[in-house]
Amino acid sequence: MRAVLAPESAVEFDRQWRAALAQAADTYDLAVVHRCLEAWRRVARVTVAAGGAAGYRAVLEAAAAAKSGGPHPSRAPWREVRTGLGL
Repeated sequence: MRAVLAPESAVEFDRQWRAALAQAADTYDLAVVHRCLEAWRRVARVTVAAGGAAGYRAVLEAAAAAKSGGPHPSRAPWREVRTGLGL
């Protein structure tokens, strides 16, 4: 999973992974480890679907622009989006 993440995401994954492992070691509860992995699996899936690190960064930028009310990314029909993602 880590291999498909953008470098900046991998750094954050490492930080969160270490924290989850430390918490699990203290509490003897693996739930935090499972939550961490599930969250990062979603990031990995989006990164792969977006075509890699550059595509993932573009997704993040588009989401930030949409959240801030900035310019919206160009629109495309759902069929074209699915085809572009290889779905």
